[in-house]
Amino acid sequence: MDIKRTLTKFLIPVLYSAAIMLIIVNQFNTHNSIRKGGDGPLYKNLMEQPAFIKRGFNPADIKTGMGLSPAEKPENWVRFTSAPLRVKNSNLPDLPKRTFLSPFGKPEEEFTLAITMEISDDVIKAINANPNLHPGVYLSYIGENWEIFFNGTLVRTEMHLDENGKIQSRRNWRYVYFPMDKSLYVSGTNILAIRIVGDPALGVTGFYYTNPYYIDDFKTIDGRQKYLILTALFGMFVFIGLYYLILFISVKKKEEIYNLYYSIFSFLIAIYAITRNGNINQIIPNSDISVRLEFFALFTMVPVLGIFIEKIVRRKVSRVSIIVLSVYSLFAITQIFFCTQYGAELLQIWSVTVLLYFSFVFLYDVVYSYFWIGRKKQKATTEDGTSKTFIMNILVGSILVYLCGIYDVLDTLFFHNSFGLFLYSTFVYHIGISVTLAFNFQRMNRAIGVFGKFTNKEIAQLAMDEHIKPGGSPKHATIFFSDIRDFTGKSETFTKIFGKEASNKIVFWLNDYLSRMVECVEKKGGVVDKFIGDAVMAHWGASSESGNPRQDAYNCVYSALMMRSVLYKMNKSRKPGDQKNPKINIGCGINTGIVTAGQIGSEQRMEFTVIGDPVNLASRIESLNKVFGTDILISENTWKLIKDYIITEEMPAVNVKGKKDPVRIFAVINLKSAKKGPKTLADVRRFMGIKAEDRRQ
Repeated sequence: MDIKRTLTKFLIPVLYSAAIMLIIVNQFNTHNSIRKGGDGPLYKNLMEQPAFIKRGFNPADIKTGMGLSPAEKPENWVRFTSAPLRVKNSNLPDLPKRTFLSPFGKPEEEFTLAITMEISDDVIKAINANPNLHPGVYLSYIGENWEIFFNGTLVRTEMHLDENGKIQSRRNWRYVYFPMDKSLYVSGTNILAIRIVGDPALGVTGFYYTNPYYIDDFKTIDGRQKYLILTALFGMFVFIGLYYLILFISVKKKEEIYNLYYSIFSFLIAIYAITRNGNINQIIPNSDISVRLEFFALFTMVPVLGIFIEKIVRRKVSRVSIIVLSVYSLFAITQIFFCTQYGAELLQIWSVTVLLYFSFVFLYDVVYSYFWIGRKKQKATTEDGTSKTFIMNILVGSILVYLCGIYDVLDTLFFHNSFGLFLYSTFVYHIGISVTLAFNFQRMNRAIGVFGKFTNKEIAQLAMDEHIKPGGSPKHATIFFSDIRDFTGKSETFTKIFGKEASNKIVFWLNDYLSRMVECVEKKGGVVDKFIGDAVMAHWGASSESGNPRQDAYNCVYSALMMRSVLYKMNKSRKPGDQKNPKINIGCGINTGIVTAGQIGSEQRMEFTVIGDPVNLASRIESLNKVFGTDILISENTWKLIKDYIITEEMPAVNVKGKKDPVRIFAVINLKSAKKGPKTLADVRRFMGIKAEDRRQ
């Protein structure tokens, strides 16, 4: 058990770390291979080629041989000195300047961005010699409206302007790639030109990222795309969000509201994942919608994740998280109504402040609250390693998400590499929690298996299905009591024979008997209410929404007759006078009437049971078996319901405490339909070895 607990404790953190390292290595290798290029003759890193920009657009300027070379500076053209190739980062004169957080953008202008590259004769020959080689272009992020030309030929267009030349639908797109005709290549200088229309003060007008932007074999480019992975992530996040939402709705416990927070976080990360997927360009072409969805999810997901962590670790939400969630929600809502650059500038504020907030969550809620305060409390209160392991795995995942989130924020502010580690780290985070939940479900199933031995399965199922409501309700039920004759004497005999081992021996002997009796009850649809020492209390009809009193009474008596048959076979297999494994005789008392059924107990512990006068009478009737020398006695109420189906013999009426009139009692002989078995009470006594002693006073 200790080895299994240790493996459970360290397995998830190890998997977390290994998965994150694989993601980092994969992302690094992918970007590194793009920068360095492959072995193919087509590869050109566009960020390493001379790049120029000018205002306006003239098709004649972008044809081969226009004179754009690193050594020359044609009139009206300005050369970029470094990436990224954004309009606002160029040295064009008189570019408009934005007021920070201005809700409105600048008037749109038209620009031409040209990238020159030298193609040798050997490359042209290699391209023409290989029929499977087709050039393609990959652009990591481009905006706002644009057309792409290669040596003057239009190869891709996303221009959506009205009659006045104003943008109707923006195309600020990630992960744009497309094939080109290899016949467009020429030996010498080739020009990739982009006609751009957009807000010159907007960061995404032009090439937003520093990389990757390149030309390569189209099949190679297509093979590097991760649309399937991102789509799978989206589906998984939505599924997890729905799962935790349903879990929260079904549990309905205030202390488990963290399920709701995690559900919201999963939905937000799903939105973020789909907006980072290149397929969003086809699903929602207008980036005014997709970008705002991305910003909304990004602004709100981190405080929701922080609140989830706080509810898991500290069981309460800090004021800091409430304030941060309120501010970021304001960011998320206001950016919907204003220009894209306003949202991008809010993103800059978010990028700085989210580092501070998530550092607070990490250092205070994780390191301080759990590793310092939490450890002390746990040592003082419990040694249950499983629950601590569950929290530990969540916190280790939070650490990794925190570190990856820091890198992505720094990348947004300074590097512009578009690694996207945060999104993939949340995927690993979800997987880790799912595996942890699997361990917890395994443990819960074991607990349910153990718990099932202490409660009735039907009652447990009704409780889980919420068919048992708080409070009591009247039910027409049949109540059953049974008791072993001379159990005290048998216990004393066990003590004399077995000494210190007597307790184990008598429990084993008693459990063997009770198991057989319970089986008889459950086979006929009864519910074992409780064990009172060697006594059994059961009922029929109390847990049903709508029952048949006659059928319930019949099933109860039938169950008692089954017990008689089982005991006969048990006793027959035992040696006469064997005090180590003595024979068992029981008395059964049955009564039918209106009882109160419901959950009774305290807030800490409750049980479903029945109370009322019919229950008390059934118990008193059971005690009369020894007096009358019988094994199954039923009341007049039960007898009236099933007298047409059973053979009975009326016993002398008895006075019962609390009753004015004597109570009629009937001894059960057999079913009328039975072909075998006793026909009279004398047969029953002989069959079961019962002595007839009338001890009434």
